[in-house]
Amino acid sequence: PKIGEEMDLFFLRGKFYTSLFHVERVTHEFEDKKQIIILHLAEGTYNPYWHFRKAEAYEKREISSHEYYSLSNYELKEKLI
Repeated sequence: PKIGEEMDLFFLRGKFYTSLFHVERVTHEFEDKKQIIILHLAEGTYNPYWHFRKAEAYEKREISSHEYYSLSNYELKEKLI
């Protein structure tokens, strides 16, 4: 899956009260002779504007790297509005 693609993970509905997620980031790790692809999922539907705005805020140093990776999207939106 690519960034922005959506997934319906019905088996997670009981834990997260939703089953709709989208790919937020994709990272790769190499271990021995294997490549491990890690999908970082976020709840809900993909919003290309928010994806761009979050990256822009990071590049313009409106938010720190710690905030970028540790705050929820809700907390970041509150800070950037």
